[in-house]
Amino acid sequence: MAIITAGCSEKKDDPEEIVTPVETVLKRDEVMRNVRKNLYHIEEWYMVKGKDTTFLNSDQHYDSLMKHVYVQFFTNEWSPGRTWLCYRHGDEVPNTEFSGHAEIFDVIADTALPLGFDYAWDEKAGTISLARDIYPISYYVPRLFPEGVTIELDKNGYTHVDSFEEVKALRKSGTLRFRYQHEGRNYTFLLKQMWPFSGSANIHRYVAF
Repeated sequence: MAIITAGCSEKKDDPEEIVTPVETVLKRDEVMRNVRKNLYHIEEWYMVKGKDTTFLNSDQHYDSLMKHVYVQFFTNEWSPGRTWLCYRHGDEVPNTEFSGHAEIFDVIADTALPLGFDYAWDEKAGTISLARDIYPISYYVPRLFPEGVTIELDKNGYTHVDSFEEVKALRKSGTLRFRYQHEGRNYTFLLKQMWPFSGSANIHRYVAF
């Protein structure tokens, strides 16, 4: 007698599990407090249209901003709720202070001036947004961003280092990566933490790793 064995394949009743990436959640008070602790320089700035990427340091205007304008998130202690995106001037100088890769900047010891933008926490987006300040500015301001754009901090582009000792050990500064759209192009700029380590009454010397 012939014995016939019928094979059967196991059927899955449930569809395969789809793994959803965990969304980065920023803590409002922590992020807002941390961004005010440092001066920042613009490490990268580029725009994307379709498949084409253009690094803006090839443009004379943007290259000058990246080399000479340093960003500070300022809050007015005497006017709660008032915030400004400010800047200071300086120059990048050769690194003769630290081994390995480090960028050195001589920053003029002067009052930080408003850039014409303020910053705030966007509750809906869960991140920092930058917007045109409603208060007019009567003196020259570097044209950092075009008017009318919505600029947001990329949640995955936020890192912060708490102290100079820590950043020297890590050899890596914290970053703030912002994105905005203008005239059909997507722009990204990366700010990097700067740390004061020496200087004079007129010039403060900073480093970024």
